[in-house]
Amino acid sequence: MNRVDLTASIEGIGFWADGLPSWPAARAFATGGAPAGTAAARPAPRLLAPNERRRAPDTVALALEVALAACTDAGRDPATLPSVFASTHGDLGITDYMCATLAGDPQAQQMGKVLFEDNCAACHQRSGKGNILVGAPNLTDGDWLYGGTGKDITTSIHDGRSGVMPPWASLGADNVKNLAQYVLSLSGAPHDAAKAAAAKPLFSTCAACHGAEGKGNPALGAPNLTDHVWLYGGTPADIEQTIGNGRQGHMPSWSTRLSEDQIHVIAAYVYHLSHQGDAAAEQGHAKR
Repeated sequence: MNRVDLTASIEGIGFWADGLPSWPAARAFATGGAPAGTAAARPAPRLLAPNERRRAPDTVALALEVALAACTDAGRDPATLPSVFASTHGDLGITDYMCATLAGDPQAQQMGKVLFEDNCAACHQRSGKGNILVGAPNLTDGDWLYGGTGKDITTSIHDGRSGVMPPWASLGADNVKNLAQYVLSLSGAPHDAAKAAAAKPLFSTCAACHGAEGKGNPALGAPNLTDHVWLYGGTPADIEQTIGNGRQGHMPSWSTRLSEDQIHVIAAYVYHLSHQGDAAAEQGHAKR
């Protein structure tokens, strides 16, 4: 194998910290000076458009600020340089930012709609409202099994999800019926109060996943039982079926079929589906 010698040099330095908004300020402070008392609490990178500076995550704003400062120090035009940006602790914020930004871009939404209909509609329907026959959740209601941040949605699409509700028929038919009535009571639905009261002590079996109050656990994909959203239907018969026979839900991983960019676009489209009410509320507020 031929040896290849690599060399590196530093042409310019960029620096930003709270109270030390530049490399000269940092050098002055290191030699006995005081921090700049009027320095901004957060960078406002000029490489971003003004409307994007406010929305960019702190990690993005900081990276762009110091990158521009280093280019200026070196007398280089940033537009002529190749660049790589990596963050060891900002992935969540960056993914959420990307998702929210793409969700507001009409072109990205059109692309996302096509990709969603081609790959996701078979289970979730073209409308995204889900299908209780296969346990495909409604993606438009803001109720999430595994969390609804941009990062959560992207992970669900990229890695897939597998949820298992074990069968509890061993509790006996009467206890299963009583538990169904207790579950109905948690969401304020019509129920048999006597049967629900009889089943309350048995709910400790369910609390390991759904929580003592039945509010679910996104870390496990355990649904919230206190709202009015049902994955497999919310009739007494549906709930008895779920408790007695259990459920197995599988969301396949799409990382082998879709590119990273396509996954981000679909995630943004799904994010958009669940936040349409937010957009309508903002438009209504703007009109008043």
